[in-house]
Amino acid sequence: MELELWTELSQAICDVQWKFKFNPRDVHRTALIVRVHLWATLHDRPTVWGCDHKNWTRKTCPEKLPDQSTMSRRMRRDDFQIFLQAVQRRLNGNAQDHLLKIVDGKPLELPNHTGDPDAGWGRGVSRLSVGYKLHMICSGNPMPDAFAITALDVCEKQMAHRMIKRVKGCGYLLGDGHYDASWLYDVCKYHDHVLVSPRAKPGTPALDTIINLLSVCVRFNCWRRLPASTSLGRRFTGSERESNGSSAN
Repeated sequence: MELELWTELSQAICDVQWKFKFNPRDVHRTALIVRVHLWATLHDRPTVWGCDHKNWTRKTCPEKLPDQSTMSRRMRRDDFQIFLQAVQRRLNGNAQDHLLKIVDGKPLELPNHTGDPDAGWGRGVSRLSVGYKLHMICSGNPMPDAFAITALDVCEKQMAHRMIKRVKGCGYLLGDGHYDASWLYDVCKYHDHVLVSPRAKPGTPALDTIINLLSVCVRFNCWRRLPASTSLGRRFTGSERESNGSSAN
């Protein structure tokens, strides 16, 4: 599976490389730095893992790999981020504005004994955990409309506030009860979006608001962009199975 995804990633890097200006003072091109970084990320390994020839296949390994110190220094430069953004646009293709968008967060948990100073304690998968969190706003495009990775203790509502500013177009923003805040409704309205979320307070009759929009999600296939481990992903995929089972009967 990783090699199938790598074929598409590698082609995107090559397409961006031809249009990217090369600094003659650099020993390694920015494309190589991005290639090593994405190879390690794809295999869920640290960057230093990608600097070892033993961890590459014969067909995918570059002739010369940078060391860890070079990777750390080059990944902090602006040209690295610009190249990554260009690869993202290349993978996204001809992105279109969709009426329905979904906002959600996915915990990226670490072991409790981790010494990572940037990780934070917060709500994980049904328990208190330490790690990071992936925040996303997705529609029907191959890439998220906006995303960010923060410590696990960062509020999802605050990240939705930041990400909605980067989303183009207008429409409906679908979220779970974590996003039920009056000020967030106003922020989304200011950026031409209507936030639709169930009441965060238990026992209120508006809990079925998201379920009522399930038919819209089926039409746009938006929930497929969310990992199944997220709350919205579990709810939508579970509802899809139930609807398929009832139709079969």
